[in-house]
Amino acid sequence: MPLLWCKQHLPNQLGTDVHLDYYLSKRIAISVGVRYQMRGTGLLTPDYVSQAQETGNPDSTHRGRIKMNTLEIPLALVYRGTKNVVNIANGTRFTARIGVSPLYNAMTNNVFYSIEDGFHLIERVDERYYRFDMPINISAGIDMNAAEKTIFHFGFLAHFGLTNVYNTNYYPNANARGRLVGFKVGWLF
Repeated sequence: MPLLWCKQHLPNQLGTDVHLDYYLSKRIAISVGVRYQMRGTGLLTPDYVSQAQETGNPDSTHRGRIKMNTLEIPLALVYRGTKNVVNIANGTRFTARIGVSPLYNAMTNNVFYSIEDGFHLIERVDERYYRFDMPINISAGIDMNAAEKTIFHFGFLAHFGLTNVYNTNYYPNANARGRLVGFKVGWLF
């Protein structure tokens, strides 16, 4: 069950997934799973406090965030090498995945952090953003034998969304696709 860490203009965003790999041969497998992922982006907002006090950066406070909680069903074609790629341990192999993930955006919140008083403004804005997408997933990493029937995995991942994240009824001129880049650590058994 890999633990995913992803960078998307926020300090860190965690996700997790459980997947089942069925090997058709020693090198090739098909994979299906379930994933929960936090996504989002930072917003540039005017710095009204600093402008009034003539201190700080007048461009933005970087306090605004759009936070999305998504559920996915990742489907992938898996390649796992059969030879050692690094002489760390016997059974250290290269592995790669490519596939798609039908994605459902379960909840979207607009968050504005108020550092002066600690009362953060959180507004649910599901209707303003996409509900469904089919991102393309790519990942690569190393599998290491950790015990007789356990494998430790470390790798990098990228997701490339295909759908405009904005609802054009609310934002008629806005157009952006979801992008997610990060690394994953997991134990396979």
